Amino acid sequence: MNSNDEKQLKHTYGYLYAMRDMFKKGTIGTLFSVQGNNTRFCDRNEHGNVDATLKKLQDLLLFQYGQSVIYDADDRMSLRKKLHSPDVSNAEKLDLLMPLIIKKLDTAISYIEQHDYILASDKKTFEIPGSKDTALISNMLNKTIGLGYSERTLVKEENVGRGNEAFENNNILNETSIYITSLDTLMNKVPHIGFEDALSWAMNIDGYFTKGYPHDLLTHDANCCVRDRDKVVGIILNKDHCSTYSVYSDSEWKPQSEDTVQFSSGFTYMSEPSDGMEM
Repeated sequence: MNSNDEKQLKHTYGYLYAMRDMFKKGTIGTLFSVQGNNTRFCDRNEHGNVDATLKKLQDLLLFQYGQSVIYDADDRMSLRKKLHSPDVSNAEKLDLLMPLIIKKLDTAISYIEQHDYILASDKKTFEIPGSKDTALISNMLNKTIGLGYSERTLVKEENVGRGNEAFENNNILNETSIYITSLDTLMNKVPHIGFEDALSWAMNIDGYFTKGYPHDLLTHDANCCVRDRDKVVGIILNKDHCSTYSVYSDSEWKPQSEDTVQFSSGFTYMSEPSDGMEM
């Protein structure tokens, strides 16, 4: 094994340990309890708009979790029915999925250990705050992973098992990271004037995030504006629902249509990244 492969494996291994520990400690459940009035947009929550956005983020995460573990369930039909039932709360759905997720991550770690890929013992623990401090959690997650959000840990088949196992583990890890990043964006300012202007505009539109793809703006564009702060020249947003993309050069701008709005001011200044958005 060359040094690059060993480094990647240690990143993967550390991430698996971190995620498993996070699930065992109930961190995701704690974050699920965040409500609109707990976010920095509490003043926009008069009609439950922020609460609806948070629920959308939960729904997307639970769907991906379900896709990743459904075939590990003893009674797939029963689990699928509960996951799709409007009478079962998201917190209850998460409780149903947690044992399956932990078991899957245990299996991945066991697979690595069986192949003598042993990580130093001091990397097997992941201390997290007993709070809803998403900035601190996301930053600690990044440091534990050893990779930036932009690279998204790719769990290779030879590291965690074969076929669907590799995809399912990778999906759990990536979607959890995306969820935490989106939540962090709602909790803490992204240190970019142009991005904050675009987000503020979007938060004023009822149902904007529930009708579209909230991770476009809350995760992807937020990451781009921090990671590539000297390269991004603007963001284009659909006016009706959340569908966006970051623009990296003036030549990428398209004639503005009636369906989109363009934000290009405030993209020449970038403060230092905050602790929660370290890249």
